[in-house]
Amino acid sequence: HYFLVIFGHEGQKPLDLRSEDESDCNEWVECIQQASYSDIMIEREILMQKYIHLVQILETEKIAANQLRTQLEDQDTEIERLKAEIVVLNKAKERMLPYQNNQEEEDPDIKKIKKVKYCHHTVMCREAMEGE
Repeated sequence: HYFLVIFGHEGQKPLDLRSEDESDCNEWVECIQQASYSDIMIEREILMQKYIHLVQILETEKIAANQLRTQLEDQDTEIERLKAEIVVLNKAKERMLPYQNNQEEEDPDIKKIKKVKYCHHTVMCREAMEGE
């Protein structure tokens, strides 16, 4: 079942439509006859505005996605830099450990000097107390 919709404007192509059964064809024809061209144009304009709005949203989302992708890449780079810095600091810390341990282990001569000083101090305190 074929039918043709011819518009009253020059240069406008007619629409060649078809349907599977006669009832669908009749329903289409009735709906088209009831529709006015100005209503269709208004509806078309509304749909075009919605389409333009959706395209703008899509473009905005693409820009935001690219910005987020760039931020993620920058953060990945920063993470790798920080990891490398941690490795360097850990190696420096490992090199410093023997030096720090040596400082914690006091020289035996210094221990002897401190012991003599303590003994000397103790003797001096006793003598001072006996003199009183």
